[in-house]
Amino acid sequence: MAISEQPIGQWLKKYAPEAFDLVGAFAPELGVFQVIRHLIQKNDMLTPRQRREGLSLLLENENAAVTNRWEVDAGASWLTKNTRPLVVLFVVIIFAVLTVAAGGGALALSDGYFTLWEVALASVVGGYFGLRSLEKLKNRKAQFRTHIEK
Repeated sequence: MAISEQPIGQWLKKYAPEAFDLVGAFAPELGVFQVIRHLIQKNDMLTPRQRREGLSLLLENENAAVTNRWEVDAGASWLTKNTRPLVVLFVVIIFAVLTVAAGGGALALSDGYFTLWEVALASVVGGYFGLRSLEKLKNRKAQFRTHIEK
């Protein structure tokens, strides 16, 4: 689905048509959300309220794109379903082994590599569990709205 077909695309068309002209035909999978974020933040024609609204809408679209990718992965093969959990497990195990080895003196690991694994650990674990938590909260919110409307 192209950006022009998503809520952020409609918002861009209304408030930042020059940005819409640049990114409207792109698919979210191409990393266009970062370009849109930059265009919104640097657009002097937008009011602070419009900028906040656009960035909020962009975040919702980014989360929906991640959720859609996970839903597609869930219906695929065993490897596709389990790639993300296996990557989390791999990074956690490597970090633990490196920490024990460096702490026991068996391995002299430079600070650069240790920092690299720290960042990888934080990114992978935070991305996996953080986004899943946001997804669950979003689903609960939708269920609550449905329950209220009945």
